[in-house]
Amino acid sequence: MSRIEHTFHRLAQQGRQALIPYVTAGYPQAGITPTLMHALVSAGADIIELGVPFSDPSADGPTIQQSSEQALLAGIGLPQVLNHVRQFRSTDNSTPVVLMGYANPLERYDQLRRPGAFAEAAAAAGVDGVLVVDYPPEVSGALATQLRRHGMDLIFLIAPTSTEQRIRQIAECASGYVYCVSVNGVTGTRTLDMAQVQDTLARIRRHVRLPVGVGFGIRDAQTARAVAHTADAVVIGSWLIEALPGKPVTDTLAAASSLIRDVRRQMDLPAPTAPLQPIPSSRPQDPVNMYYQQSVTLDDFDAELAEAVRNEERRQENHVELIASENYASPLVMSIQNTVLTNKYAEGYPGKRYYSGCEYVDVAERLAIERARALFDCDYVNVQPHAGAQANAAVFLALVSPGDTVMGMNLAQGGHLTHGNPSNFSGRHYRIVPYGLDPATGLIDYDEMERIALETRPKMLIGGFSAYSRYKDWARMRAIADKVGALFWVDMAHVAGLVAAGEYPNPLPHAHVVTSTTHKTLRGPRGGLILSRGQDEDFYKKLNSAVFPGVQGGPLMHLIAAKAIAFKEALAPEFKTYQKQVVTNARAMAALLQKRGYKIVSGGTDNHMMLIDLSDKPYTGKDADAALSNAYITANKNSVPNDPRSPFVTSGLRIGTPAVTTRGFGVEECEQLAGWLCDVLDALETGNSDLVARQVREQVTALCRRHPVYQ
Repeated sequence: MSRIEHTFHRLAQQGRQALIPYVTAGYPQAGITPTLMHALVSAGADIIELGVPFSDPSADGPTIQQSSEQALLAGIGLPQVLNHVRQFRSTDNSTPVVLMGYANPLERYDQLRRPGAFAEAAAAAGVDGVLVVDYPPEVSGALATQLRRHGMDLIFLIAPTSTEQRIRQIAECASGYVYCVSVNGVTGTRTLDMAQVQDTLARIRRHVRLPVGVGFGIRDAQTARAVAHTADAVVIGSWLIEALPGKPVTDTLAAASSLIRDVRRQMDLPAPTAPLQPIPSSRPQDPVNMYYQQSVTLDDFDAELAEAVRNEERRQENHVELIASENYASPLVMSIQNTVLTNKYAEGYPGKRYYSGCEYVDVAERLAIERARALFDCDYVNVQPHAGAQANAAVFLALVSPGDTVMGMNLAQGGHLTHGNPSNFSGRHYRIVPYGLDPATGLIDYDEMERIALETRPKMLIGGFSAYSRYKDWARMRAIADKVGALFWVDMAHVAGLVAAGEYPNPLPHAHVVTSTTHKTLRGPRGGLILSRGQDEDFYKKLNSAVFPGVQGGPLMHLIAAKAIAFKEALAPEFKTYQKQVVTNARAMAALLQKRGYKIVSGGTDNHMMLIDLSDKPYTGKDADAALSNAYITANKNSVPNDPRSPFVTSGLRIGTPAVTTRGFGVEECEQLAGWLCDVLDALETGNSDLVARQVREQVTALCRRHPVYQ
């Protein structure tokens, strides 16, 4: 992991954003730069952008132009800049340094020496990245290759006027992070427009999975704070340069440190939309207002409920969570649900509400929509469904009529309740034709699916599952749907986080509509989501009308705000790392279970879950569930294909790795955990499960204490 990647990863774990000051090398005194860089780091800078002086800059305003001219007069060129970095590296080997400048000095450096000499010298000096203002992606291939060879990143500017095509081009060749220009024009000449910044960021994140920094136009700490709660990094240049007096050196260092320290302090404050503190009542003894006092605690008011919450907190910390559909929401996701947004009725959609006073909740919903669009690269998003079941109900209501034939995966073979089970509305109001697995392989039988579809001619084909551990062939399913003129809908609730991170096939290029929950692998609040790409406006209007007023009234605005937080978390680079580890952990557990003699339906896993077939065991899935719970391992009993037992008893266990991966388990811990699980199940056969469960419980508790969730 490079210094830049490590810095963004560390900050994301801390819930903070990067502060990136820009200084011109050799300004305001020729020899001050290494000392100034150290001062900036001590004051709170996370990455240093070091400007390479150039006589004919195209993007710099008068402040940075003048600083470059003064540095050039003092004899500062690219060799001297590299020497500054080298001096800085002699005592700081962790803070990333990015050179920012123009093509001419870099090309001249190579011309006077040999091709690739700049990249080699920059790496040797300790440079981590290079931003060349006048190098568009079309001509940057050679430099990108040279930098990559030496472990450095090529960073690009993206302007408010950048087209979608240009952003996609940059996404293909950028690394480290991208620099979002907040205003049209040159540095330091205008104040930024936060609405424009948010719009540009949304367009960037639709295509770019790297951290995004915002610069140009940040001229006070309050603006930096606002940007920090929208972007991944804040870049400060002209404002800092203006604050540096000429002499003496101590004054220069003090001015720079003071400015950066103030910005860092503001950036670390809670977001401007943080929970509002209750307003103290002017009549504290008034029984009508007594529950609105800050002094009233849950323990005071409802001790029984407070104790239940504490017990659940202890359970989540001390037990291992292997239920595949569960995860741990971040503190930010949880806290925003406890805000005044819960008080607001907002029937309708942003800008078209049936109630007044919705201007601020509109901001929350628009942020959620734009972030989901960027995360899943889609055209249409509806974030209002209260849950996945409501999202699914809306699709039924919008696209088919009661009595129509619909084809979905059999619940007993890995499908979901809302895909046509007779006990659910979907099975009661529609003619459901199930498809399932090949009994010999445990894999979906696509040939049989096609045969059934040609025979029954469904109006809609449903993809998705709740207990299937392999990839689904979305393209084949769309081809089957097209053969019979059916709509193709995918419920990706279980794998949405994996899809967002590129760890599971994306159904959006193939499906007419996609639904999901926002928890599970996506790790957000409990809620639903509808997505689509490439359909017409009439199609999207049908979906919107089906959600409201079709199956719901007022949306839950505090929940939608939490979805916005979760989508922003999922757009961060470390989310992809997390999802990759989820799959790696699941495969490691499946392999160990198989090594210990346990059968995995379909023979393994390609996602976050697996289904253990216990049909040849003398105990039931319900027995296994209870024995594991006694050992502080939480899993869930689950039917297996052709299960002879009832759904309340079952012959299987479903387990998954999203929650344990969130708390920091890697392959070693997951293999250890799978071994303990096998120990408990083995003991069920030998009759000493209580004794083994007690032994395992102690080991589980110790492991959990080494990997706390929230504490």
